[in-house]
Amino acid sequence: ASGGHAPPAPPAPPPPAAPPPPPVPPPEPGGLQLLKLEHIEACGDEAWFADDSLRRALRESVIAAHAEQKILVGAPADEIRRICPSDGRVLGAGGVLRLGGAHIGGYGEADISYAYRQLSRALHPDKNPDVPEAPDAFKRLQEAADELRQGL
Repeated sequence: ASGGHAPPAPPAPPPPAAPPPPPVPPPEPGGLQLLKLEHIEACGDEAWFADDSLRRALRESVIAAHAEQKILVGAPADEIRRICPSDGRVLGAGGVLRLGGAHIGGYGEADISYAYRQLSRALHPDKNPDVPEAPDAFKRLQEAADELRQGL
């Protein structure tokens, strides 16, 4: 019964799950006790958030992960369109430099400088004379780097 049809493709594997939250250490006698209020969720109300050693370890792991990341620069015309969308949106500074959001440990001066250097080298108007939006994108790149540096 070969009707010329290929068997159906197997289903795609599920996306990877988010990493689990850090383990909650048992409270120490006489240590900090967190008050939980029913139906109220506060930022940082988890026990691990109050533990400086766990937060420090998390911050260091984020910094180590960021150290291994590289800025992937697409084709200059595509990057220019990404930075200066034609529909009037304004891309946030972290998005312009492809740095994502600020995390615990976030990004620092070295990350901003590296991202700016990589993108400015590829998007400079002199290298892209055929793209009319290149000067605007380059200016937005400079503004984004300055904006992020002010937030440090």
